[in-house]
Formats: sequence, structure tokens, C-alpha cells
Amino acid sequence: MPNQSQSTTPISGDHHIAVDGSLMHVRIGGGPADLPTVVLEAGGGSTLETWDLITQRLAPHLRVLSYERAGVGTSEGHGASCAEAAGRLSTLLDAAQIKKPVILAGHSLGGLYARYFAATRSRDIAGLVLIDSTPDDQPVPRALLWLLPPLSWGVYLAARSGLLRLFAGSNAEDVPQAMRTAQRKAKSRASHVRAVLAEIRGLRQTQQDAAAQVLPKTLPVLCISAGKRPRAKLAAAFMRNSHDRLAAAGLQPWSRHHCIAGATHASLLTHVKDAETVGKLILEFAGRISPGVPATVE
Repeated sequence: MPNQSQSTTPISGDHHIAVDGSLMHVRIGGGPADLPTVVLEAGGGSTLETWDLITQRLAPHLRVLSYERAGVGTSEGHGASCAEAAGRLSTLLDAAQIKKPVILAGHSLGGLYARYFAATRSRDIAGLVLIDSTPDDQPVPRALLWLLPPLSWGVYLAARSGLLRLFAGSNAEDVPQAMRTAQRKAKSRASHVRAVLAEIRGLRQTQQDAAAQVLPKTLPVLCISAGKRPRAKLAAAFMRNSHDRLAAAGLQPWSRHHCIAGATHASLLTHVKDAETVGKLILEFAGRISPGVPATVE
């Protein structure tokens, strides 16, 4: 279990930091640099190991903080609303003594949380990165809300019994072992399952909350999309239109929408080549929005 930090500030490594009476799992890497710290907001139910490949690309150049939202992974607490998540993240950054403003990057559902944070705490944000972020206007299938609870608890029982490990030997996208192991362990925790279900049940409200908060026109926005969406043309259209709109509304000429051909929603973080591209785009974005720093980082 990572170290627990109360009044002292972790410089690097894994820690559990007290936030509003609950311990939140945090990983801090890299070191001081001319570039802003990058804070990583994971997708629904994803542990911080999801960011390992991205962090490896970013850490040599700047400071990186990834964490698990309330109840997810080994973080404690509960509450899945945008306001609750933003309040905890703000407290967490202060507790970790992270220099602001930061670049906030969110993947999937984490993109909606990142948008809300950036809109409501604009002074703390130097730039926003949305990695295949969930659109705020994409319909939430009712079947998902009905089927997810029994499926999630079924996976939980399989993980607790060890059966899940038997079926996790192969993966088409070659997910690193550390990511698979972390997710499997998380799925064996009842608190994690409850947290994931709470985020999914609240997804429509999260979309509405993110949409209701207008991002400042002075904020640079980088949108990164997956180019491969088999059998999901409608979802692809929602994603493309959402990212085009958000990038166009960001501060110009620093804002843009970049689509990675051949990448999938998951492979943007889990496939070495795709994650390398995402990391490079984030570094170049950080350089462009930071005065006096070269725009391209090798």
C-alpha cells in the first residue's frame, strides 16, 4: 500500500493524501521544470496505472500528478458529482503543494470532470487537454443503466474468486501487465464497484453540469480523438463534433483538435505507440502555451 501523507508533502511516488477526512491515492512523478505540472483525470472506473505509458513520456520533461477519484481503486470517500470531484481535486492539489496553474488532462468520462474544473477554477488552469472526452450531448443508453449493475457485481465476484484472472490472459490491444493487474484488483473491491456505478448513474447529470459551465475564451484547449471507431458511426460523429467545437472555442492559435488514425478509445492510453503520440502532443501543447519554452520537445 502506498505511503500515507498527512501534513507532509510527497515529492514523488505513490501516496495516500488526506482530503476532507478521506485518503486519496495519488502518484507524483517527474520534477520541477519550466513547463506547468500536468494533472491527469482518468476515465470512469480507471485506476491511476491507466496513465503509466503517458506518464513515462511526460515525466522526463515536467511534473505529473495522477490520482483516483473518490472510491475508485484504493481512494476512499464517495460522491460522483462534478462539484464534489472538483472540490476534492482542488484540495488535493493544495495538499500536494502543486504549483498552479496546471495543465489538466482528462480521458473519456474524466474529460467531463476536467471541463467542469477548468470552467469553475479557471485561475488554476493553464491549459486543458481532452483525450477522447465523453461528449456532453451524447445520449446515455438506458440499457447501460439497467445492465451495468448486475454486470459490475458479476465481475466483482469473478475477481474475488480469482476467475477473472483466468480470462485476462490475452488482450487484443496488448495492455501492459501493470494496468491489467491494477484494474483486476480494483474490480475485487466493493467500494470500487459502488464508485463506478455511482459515476455511471450520474453520467447524464455530469454531462449537463459540464455543458452548463462555459470554458473561458482565454483557455488553450487541446482535443485528441481516436480515429478508429468500428460499428459506432453515430458515437464517432458526437465525438468529432464535440471536439471540433471545444477546440474552436479555445484560445487561438494554441487550441486544436488532433485525431490519431488507427487509435481506439482505450489504446490512446494502453498502446505504446498511441500513448507515445498522446504524450508528445501534450508536451508540445505545454511548450506552446508556456512563454520562453521551445514548442517542440523531443
